[in-house]
Amino acid sequence: MRINMRIKKITMQNLPMSQNKVNLDVLANDVFLDLRAFGENIELFDVFEGIKALHNDQDLFIFSDGTVAATRKGINNYG
Repeated sequence: MRINMRIKKITMQNLPMSQNKVNLDVLANDVFLDLRAFGENIELFDVFEGIKALHNDQDLFIFSDGTVAATRKGINNYG
């Protein structure tokens, strides 16, 4: 599945605007469940690909300890 804007938008909506860190696995699971609730036929792999794309776009940052935080750029783009 191509990384779509809906995955990115839901991912960013699941991150605190305070830029506090959240666990990567918890974020991915929450995004997966939200998208499934909206009727999306999606796999967990797609969610992780979306998170990686957001990291590459510098909209969020994946820390080496397995946590994730929104960047100011990401909040501005998706907030």
